[in-house]
Amino acid sequence: MKKIILAFSFFFLAFAILSCKKDHAEPAGDPTPTVNNISGSYTIAKITLKNNASGLEAEQVYPDCKKDDELHFNSNMIFNYVDAGTACASPGDWSGVWALPTSSTIEIDGAPSTIVKFTGTNLNLSTYYDDENSIITYLLKK
Repeated sequence: MKKIILAFSFFFLAFAILSCKKDHAEPAGDPTPTVNNISGSYTIAKITLKNNASGLEAEQVYPDCKKDDELHFNSNMIFNYVDAGTACASPGDWSGVWALPTSSTIEIDGAPSTIVKFTGTNLNLSTYYDDENSIITYLLKK
């Protein structure tokens, strides 16, 4: 009888030890866009154009001289587009202001774009183009 009680005690002790594993926190979802976490320098990773009438979608081909350009969202709400790296024939440097009126809308010089997704390092924006007949989606990487 002592052996049976000892065996059950050992079984329950082993079960208690094995079942008391640490809880692993689930990874947090994407951060909510704020001025602080959006601020930084980005490059354009991808541009997609979708025609609302036809439903056709195509990745935009843009010249090599634009692929290394930088978009700076400064924390003082100044926006700079810099023709970095390989300069284009007519450099496209420009500055303006940016705002974050909501966590799902960003404005650059008053032109609104929808924040489709923000991961902390990737910023995916979409905006209407051509009198709302088309949508341009930008994937920007920090």
